[in-house]
Amino acid sequence: GGTDKVFDVEAVVMVAAGDAHVACVTAKGTVWSWGKGSSGQLGHGDRDPRQRPVRLGKQMYGGSPAVMVACGGAIRRRGG
Repeated sequence: GGTDKVFDVEAVVMVAAGDAHVACVTAKGTVWSWGKGSSGQLGHGDRDPRQRPVRLGKQMYGGSPAVMVACGGAIRRRGG
């Protein structure tokens, strides 16, 4: 088989998952995200879904290498 080019062949050091999206950080501090993006949660500056991991531009998170990432979920109110 061929070499897998996902994540630019960098080791993934952290993964976070939300309700319908995922993000990860590589050893070089690059952030990738994929999944449902209807609320802008993927961090690409739009609300488009991504079926495969897509690298975020470093300008989207301050220009420095990332060391961690977090994903959240919807806040649901119980009762009336």
